[in-house]
Parts: sequence; C-alpha cells; structure tokens
Amino acid sequence: MQKLKKYPCTMCGACCKHIDRIFENVGEIVKDPKSKLHFPYKFDETGRCEMLNDDNSCKVYKNRPLICNIPMLQKELKIPKQEFFSINVKSCNKLMEEDGIPEKFRIS
Repeated sequence: MQKLKKYPCTMCGACCKHIDRIFENVGEIVKDPKSKLHFPYKFDETGRCEMLNDDNSCKVYKNRPLICNIPMLQKELKIPKQEFFSINVKSCNKLMEEDGIPEKFRIS
C-alpha cells in the first residue's frame, strides 16, 4: 500500500451499515459511556447506524464519535498511521466485497 497522508474513504457507507462490527473488532469498550471510544448511537439488526442517511452521509459527521473518525482514532490509539490505515483499508474492502459494492469503490 502506498503511503497515505489522508485516509482514502470512498463514501460507500459499508462501515456505517455494519457498525455492529466495531464491537467485534474493537471490543466492548465502545459500549462504556466513560470510554473515549464510546459509540452513543443505535443501530438496527443489520448493523446500520441510525445516523446514516440514505445517500451514505452521516447526520452527525462534524461531531461523530471518535470511533468513527479514523484519523483521530489512529492518534488516540497511538498506532503508526500507515499501519492503522492499512488495517482499516483491509476491513473496508472486506465489507464492500461482502455487500457487493462495486470494485470502483475499493481502496487500493
């Protein structure tokens, strides 16, 4: 993977449609209201976040939780940026593949 200055989100919405996977990948800490990683919103049985609009935009983007803000999360977790981005790119692409999202949205 090339060195990235900024996370290359393609706005496909796959992560927000499977927000339940945060609990699998990050752990129960996102449920703790005292945690900086707390996720305060609800999601349905498919994992779709209640803050996701039909056009894949976020209703609370400017004030989104830390767990949804990749650059800020990387700094909080103190994982080297390229390593963290690489982990996230793999997760994003896997979700897109599972959802049948076209290749043009995949991150290389």
